[in-house]
Amino acid sequence: MTLVPSSDPGLIVLPTHRTVGLLLDRQAFVRALEGSFSVETHEPGSWSRLYQEAVDRPVQGVIVAVMPGSGQVIRIGWDREDMPESDPDDQPSFITDTVLLHKQILPLGSDSGRLESEKFGYYHDAHEAVEAAERDDRWCFLLRATSVEALLQVAEDQIVLPPKSTYFYPKFMSGFVNAYLD
Repeated sequence: MTLVPSSDPGLIVLPTHRTVGLLLDRQAFVRALEGSFSVETHEPGSWSRLYQEAVDRPVQGVIVAVMPGSGQVIRIGWDREDMPESDPDDQPSFITDTVLLHKQILPLGSDSGRLESEKFGYYHDAHEAVEAAERDDRWCFLLRATSVEALLQVAEDQIVLPPKSTYFYPKFMSGFVNAYLD
């Protein structure tokens, strides 16, 4: 086991992007999003620029989504004060992109309101995520990394994050053993 202080400047959390097959019609999903979020549609191929803008402005809530089929890009934005209502016992005081995506956005695209984890693809590289989504005709959601401060707050609030919410770097090699030798 290795312990690293949360204040260590070498500790970073990388984003984990998602691809998912949603059951609802694309336009119906966008209309459902517009009921709770700021939604802007953009030209296919503009995802890289929009994602970089979201990363550069970490205070503002933004998730970039790429629609299956058309490749059209959607910028989903929100303000903390305008968050959709949810169970207060299941909501961290510091919202993360992954929590918002899984608790508020994705249920709008499922007929049952729940999605099983096996319906997701997880990618650390945004280009790979978009390529996989286009190849498999799935939605792609590009998420910003969860900050160490947000993780500490979520832990303090005792909230269980959605799968693959964190990807810490650096990682030790698999099977790494540290022991004294005589």
